[in-house]
Amino acid sequence: MSYEAGVGVALCLWAFSTAQLVIALNSRMARNLSKVGLRIAWSTLQPVPMTAADAARGSVARLLRFLAFCAIGVLSVALSWFYVFAWVVLTAYKWSKDSGAPEAVKTYRWKVRNLDMSFDDMVRELVTLRSSEPIDLEEAKASIRNDMRGRGLPA
Repeated sequence: MSYEAGVGVALCLWAFSTAQLVIALNSRMARNLSKVGLRIAWSTLQPVPMTAADAARGSVARLLRFLAFCAIGVLSVALSWFYVFAWVVLTAYKWSKDSGAPEAVKTYRWKVRNLDMSFDDMVRELVTLRSSEPIDLEEAKASIRNDMRGRGLPA
């Protein structure tokens, strides 16, 4: 196992991860999450709160940040087999963590990834996911809209 082979494998894994990130950022899930003021984090591919700067589509600064984020990955390819080992460990950790998710979480994820949901649908799913006791849907919608306005997002 030579250094060059490790760099080759690491480069392939980096290209795969970058393609996966680009696909996730342009997916139905990303569009559904943006309806309730969330976005997909570049580093973890998990939903995080969106800011006003995140909402600015087509921003040159956003593109430059994305390219810088990808460049860090390319630079870490030079670590060769360490990059490959870290990628395998982190991927196995994510899969093991996801395997124990409750059925309600798995259903929510499937709906968000595969259905074109409205704001009301997203709020209903979030309320169902986050609370076992009944919550007024109108109150939840108002709360999410207020939170989005507080972060400078259109609600």
